[in-house]
Amino acid sequence: MDKATGYGVYKYKDGSTYQGQWKNDKQNGHGYEKWFDGSSYLGGYLDGKKHGIGFYKWNDGSDYEGEWHQNKINGVVCNIFDFIFF
Repeated sequence: MDKATGYGVYKYKDGSTYQGQWKNDKQNGHGYEKWFDGSSYLGGYLDGKKHGIGFYKWNDGSDYEGEWHQNKINGVVCNIFDFIFF
């Protein structure tokens, strides 16, 4: 059975899209995903999960730039509501 590997674009039925690198039918490497609600993610993926350095923007305009591990924010959140926490 063939599995997606390399660069490609996937469009979900709900209008969400992913464009980026694939390995064995999973998002793997660098990619950009935009969901139907307007939120988006640009950054690294590993085995279909957000992983490494990435930028996530929620549909309300708040954002996070930093490290991800296994699809979860990993590390100190510095810019989640458009202002800096000290």
